[in-house]
Amino acid sequence: MTLPTDRPAGLLELLAQAELDLPPGIEAHPSQIGVFCDDCGHTELHDYIVNTGMTRAERLDVARRHLVEQDGWSCTPGLDLCPPCHRARP
Repeated sequence: MTLPTDRPAGLLELLAQAELDLPPGIEAHPSQIGVFCDDCGHTELHDYIVNTGMTRAERLDVARRHLVEQDGWSCTPGLDLCPPCHRARP
């Protein structure tokens, strides 16, 4: 399955694409995950596609990776910082 490029993909298309590489018995599903800025308390809450074979930590890592790559967050094992707080650090 190839996702459309001329319009945003729908949830069913995203789920079908995510399940292509999963082993039998593992299913993809949407999950709302929030990442909390450890400095100011701001929380980014978004829906992500995860799967039933992931641990809680792995699901949180999906959200953290997205925020780092797309929104300018700094996420390390010990500290999650939103862009303004990350820029304010020396």
